[in-house]
Amino acid sequence: MGLSNFSNKVSDFTVSTDPVFKCRDCHATATREEMSNYGCRCVRCYESWCRQAPAYIPQKDYGTDPKGWAKRIIDKHNDGQRVSPIALKFAQEALGSRHGV
Repeated sequence: MGLSNFSNKVSDFTVSTDPVFKCRDCHATATREEMSNYGCRCVRCYESWCRQAPAYIPQKDYGTDPKGWAKRIIDKHNDGQRVSPIALKFAQEALGSRHGV
């Protein structure tokens, strides 16, 4: 491949615009910047996602307890909420038999 042939190949290469990105929720097209800033969501879906309350809001205050995370998981499990088996296992190991397990 000669130099002139290489130059022709390089000149044929054109820089295109950003690829099309789709929102993970509504599949609307969005820019790369929006996808990056809003967690692969369009602005509308991101704002809707931000307004949603978590499914489980603990009523007890574990804010200063270093093992509060484990107590929340155990309480969630005891209340009948779905908890992943590994999270429950780690919470039980962290608390031992001290928190109603």
